[in-house]
Amino acid sequence: MLLLEQITVERDSFPVATYGIGSLDWKSAFTGNPAGRWRRRSRPIIKEAENVWRSAPARHLSFLVDAAAYYACLDSTFDQAEEQIWITGWDFDPRIKLRPDDPQAESLGSRLERLAEQKPKLKIRILVWAMGPIYSGKSLRLFRRQQWAAHPQIELRFASHRALRGSHHQKLVCIDDSIAFAGGIDLTARRWDTPEHAAENELRRDPDGKPYDPVHDIQVVLVGEASRAIGDLCRSRWKASTGEEIEAPPARALAWPNGTVPVLEDCPVAIARTEPGSGKRRGRQEALQLTLDALRSAQSHIYIENQYFASGRIGQLLCDRLQEPDGPEVVVITTRSSHGLLERIVMGGNRDRLVRRLKRADRYGRLRVAYPVVPAADGSEQEV
Repeated sequence: MLLLEQITVERDSFPVATYGIGSLDWKSAFTGNPAGRWRRRSRPIIKEAENVWRSAPARHLSFLVDAAAYYACLDSTFDQAEEQIWITGWDFDPRIKLRPDDPQAESLGSRLERLAEQKPKLKIRILVWAMGPIYSGKSLRLFRRQQWAAHPQIELRFASHRALRGSHHQKLVCIDDSIAFAGGIDLTARRWDTPEHAAENELRRDPDGKPYDPVHDIQVVLVGEASRAIGDLCRSRWKASTGEEIEAPPARALAWPNGTVPVLEDCPVAIARTEPGSGKRRGRQEALQLTLDALRSAQSHIYIENQYFASGRIGQLLCDRLQEPDGPEVVVITTRSSHGLLERIVMGGNRDRLVRRLKRADRYGRLRVAYPVVPAADGSEQEV
């Protein structure tokens, strides 16, 4: 039985991928300003020490929709680095090219090695979840010594923790605490795509030359004090994994990336973490709490776009909101297919059960759940 509705999008557009920045007045979210739209209560959504770790202003901020935009922006920013580049991720593959549309483009590993050769003060630290390369099956070469990884200014470490069924899933890049990237895109294979998400694209191949299906994701780029906060988060993760404490670099200004238009200026940015407890160290579930608080505050619309849609607590809250006579409309964009046995069991099965629960709770007809597709050359449809 088909559980999800289907949205077909034209080849030259991808409306499902748009992000409703205006659905919440961010000033209201931080300050409780009564002028804010979609307000449900007078208290602000974002509360430090409760549902976020830290908030700090960003001078400029933009959204990089899909990895083609993210990788190109990152590539143009690397040359400004002088002292520290932090890369944390679920997975990492030094063989990928940040600009696959350029026949002369070098691999990410070669790019980082050349950067280190040019800048003797630069340290590049990469932190990857220890099981990520195993689960992905795309970068097992990380466990074998490579020339670039052997460079004295490049350090690759694998993060591990004691959380049962947990994984390190932060995707961060921070350059000299002055410009930072955060979002859902790892620097690894099978992530690059353009917003067109064409069913077939010769540039969309992994380092082994194998084509892969369209893929959609988003990354944020920002400059300002919020960048230093992300740098502090990277150093905290490094210390927790390696025991090594790294000092922050001196404050310096980096140029905003060429070709990227700021969407927000002089805006506060909040960072919410998920971290497992270990020994006497208390775990953090700020990301979950912030999501729950935001969903509770919604008055008119809830739009959720997520690769995995399987959280029981979020599902229960959405069921409660759907049963309110005057509650918000709920739109969920998710994936239909799951890849690999583990993903199908853990994510796919739980997603299907959650969608069935939501449909049963939707007594007022305010729920829509869909997955995106694009037209294929043979007239069929290709899931994104």
